[in-house]
Amino acid sequence: MGEWQRVPLGEAFEVQLGKMLGVGSDRGEQSKYLANRNVQWGQIVIDELGTMNFSPRERERYRLQSGDLLVCEGGEVGRAALWSDELPECYFQNALHRLRATTGADHRFMRYYFEFASMTGLLRGLTGQTSIGHLPRSKLVNWVVPFPPVEEQRRIAEILDTIDETIQSTERVITKHKRIRSGLSDDLLNGKVGGDRPENPKTSETPPPRAEPPRETCYQVWGQVDDLVDLVTTKAHGQKPVGFPYIGLEHIEPGARTLTATAPSSVSQSTNGVFAEGDILFGKLRPNLRKALQVGCDGFCSTDILVLRTKAAVNPRYATHAVASESVFRHAERNSIGTGMPRTSWLAVSQATVLVPPLEEQRRIAEILDNADETIRTHEEQRDKLQRMRSGLAADLLSGRVRTVAA
Repeated sequence: MGEWQRVPLGEAFEVQLGKMLGVGSDRGEQSKYLANRNVQWGQIVIDELGTMNFSPRERERYRLQSGDLLVCEGGEVGRAALWSDELPECYFQNALHRLRATTGADHRFMRYYFEFASMTGLLRGLTGQTSIGHLPRSKLVNWVVPFPPVEEQRRIAEILDTIDETIQSTERVITKHKRIRSGLSDDLLNGKVGGDRPENPKTSETPPPRAEPPRETCYQVWGQVDDLVDLVTTKAHGQKPVGFPYIGLEHIEPGARTLTATAPSSVSQSTNGVFAEGDILFGKLRPNLRKALQVGCDGFCSTDILVLRTKAAVNPRYATHAVASESVFRHAERNSIGTGMPRTSWLAVSQATVLVPPLEEQRRIAEILDNADETIRTHEEQRDKLQRMRSGLAADLLSGRVRTVAA
């Protein structure tokens, strides 16, 4: 097994900075080019490409070839991706470095090494000391990089490629199930009636479009959010009892009906809402973020969150799905005040039109949507596990702590 060699990057790769904007802008033909924003980690995004003139000489110098490694010179310094002929012809500007191997080095290995170096802080010493970090070519070409033998570079890249492909496949499955879940929610929470629907007797809103309910049941029971839940107005002031969580809007995952984290109750000395296990939290600040969920414990929350409690004759899970539905959030958005930080109110949310089917139908609807959510969570946990494994394995392989051998 060959030893790793520490080599200046400029000895393994030709490093070319892209064309400066505005230079020679009146010469040559207009062509598309990549900017910093088009290069993400491991991915080239070809939306909204800019154009500028390139002379014949510049076309030869700056034209991209399949396999070129593009590295961000500024912004998130070192962010890198491979060009794979996403377009028949494309160039790049001076916010990017282009790397082409001159010694047989594997471009994929180098892409992964840039990611590793960014995550571990190895690039910090290369960036300029300005308010926005930059990666000058002069420093990049002299950056000493540990290179394993070329065959080992390829094996490392293949291992990480395989894991990344599995993660991407899992992401596609998650996206598919989220679309299915969205369709189920629209159908189940909008019900089905024959003929034209009357307007909601409590509001002037017309109920949502026709859709199929679960089973063969047909009903026409429309109401408002306040037919399902009541507003909890209890508040806590000053120092809170220890041992209870505090939930702010920042702790609620947008559109996912889950928590990303909680904080101890001691973090907030101001007035807070008080919630009990089973209550529904609904974000009233910026309702476009779709922040709502049912809590599984007692605690305190930001006053930017409405605390809602399910009525006795309503299925709690059905109430959660109905209150967190797209139609309720759209109603909340339409009835918000403010532009930069729009805020809705209980008065507005309470009047949103919802389906209020019989209790047994509520239970069946909730069960179907809960099962769909559980399927999504299972795949998300699998993805998260793969990402953790990938992170640890990449660190081991790219640092040389773990060596690969030929099959």
